[in-house]
This record gives sequence, structure tokens and C-alpha cells, in this order.
Amino acid sequence: MTGTADEPREKLSGVIAMGLGLLVVVTAVLALTVLRSTGIDGEALLGERFELSELPFELEVLDAFRLPQGEEVVILGDPEAVRGPDAAALDAKLAELSPEEPTPQPAGDRDDGEDDAKFDWGVLPMGAELTPPIELAFIWYPPSQGEKILERQFGRLEFKDLSQVDWDGGTVVVDSGPLDWGDYTTHFVRERILARDDGRPVFHETARVNLTLGTRCCVLYMRWPRGMPGSKQRIREVLEWVSPRPE
Repeated sequence: MTGTADEPREKLSGVIAMGLGLLVVVTAVLALTVLRSTGIDGEALLGERFELSELPFELEVLDAFRLPQGEEVVILGDPEAVRGPDAAALDAKLAELSPEEPTPQPAGDRDDGEDDAKFDWGVLPMGAELTPPIELAFIWYPPSQGEKILERQFGRLEFKDLSQVDWDGGTVVVDSGPLDWGDYTTHFVRERILARDDGRPVFHETARVNLTLGTRCCVLYMRWPRGMPGSKQRIREVLEWVSPRPE
């Protein structure tokens, strides 16, 4: 991203680990740590790349490393906040949704002769709208990969209604668009990852933001607790914390 022009961007899952599928941010990043080559000072790197103010959430740098191909990764999180404040209430509501209720409806014949099943993912209970994220992951990609990364993650978004998601789950884009970032305009994508945990429907929300400046390709990934919706307001607060520092 240079000047105020938006860079193209796309999907969150499959991006951090370049095709790991529908995994939440933390899982993908932890998978990357196996391939790490060099430990780095995460706080120093953030201070070098951004103008930092006070982070609005109680997150701290948990890990920072450089991968063999040159990617630099800084992970912030709150190890105490695995679930959000509404976790117990959400679990009670989810317990009322057994794997058979609502009954999945046939949605056409599959090649194996059985019926595909749909589920109304819109019935899932949600926690507080302004729940803070519990994890941030900054990844700087090598310049040679930058254009391809941004196109894959922000350029070709697949929008579909929750009613189109199969019984087993999937990922849908729930919000995207431009955001002010200092004197620049950046772009974000927020997704909802729908899955089943022991047969019960659950969801996680994630977001990604293009923080690329000049030749320095950077993507910020955010993750919320299970059952808690993300929000543009919380993304804005993170962007206010890491103001752009041009090359």
C-alpha cells in the first residue's frame, strides 16, 4: 500500500500458512513455528516498523521469529483469555442445539447417492459484540511474495449467505472494506469460521488487515474467542495502536 491507494487483499484461513485450510489464526501460526529458523525481538520489531501508542487490550508479545523463507512473525495474545466473558452462557445455549436439531434439510443429491445436508448457521448464539480479540499476529512477507500474498488474501473474496454453508461448516466473509490508517487507507476482511465440536455447531471469527507500506508487505491477523463476533471498532483500535511509519 502506497499513498492512500488500497492494495488488493483476500481470505484469512489458508493464508498464514499458505493453504492450511480452515484453521483459526493461532493454529496456523503455531504450525509455522515448527519451521522457525531465528528468534527475534518482537517488541523491538514492532517499534521499528510502527509508531506505537498504548494497546487498548491486555495483550503481550508471546512469540517472535523469522522463518527460513524470510517471513517475520510477531504474535501477541493473552494466555489467560482463552474464552470470552459470555463463555458459560454461550455453552448453555449451544447445549440446546443437539446435532440433530434443527434437523438438517436435504439440499440435493451427492455423487454417492446420499443427500447433502444444510444447517441454519444463523441460529448460533453470539457473545458481546465488542469483545476484544485474544490474539494478534503480524506477518511480514518477503517482497518477492508480497503481490501474490495480497492478491490471494484480499483480491478475490467469496461472499455467500449462511444458508449456503453445509452441515459440516465452512468459512464466510461477514464484513470487508476500507479503513483509515493514519494518513493512509487500508483494507480489512472479517470472516466467520463455522465448524462442529463433538457434533455441536460452533464458530470463530477472524480478521486480517493489509498493513503493507512501500515494499514492506505486512498482514495483521486477529482472532476472537469462540462464539464471540469480531467488530470493525476493535480493528480500528488496533490500527490506532500501530500507526504507520513509512519506509
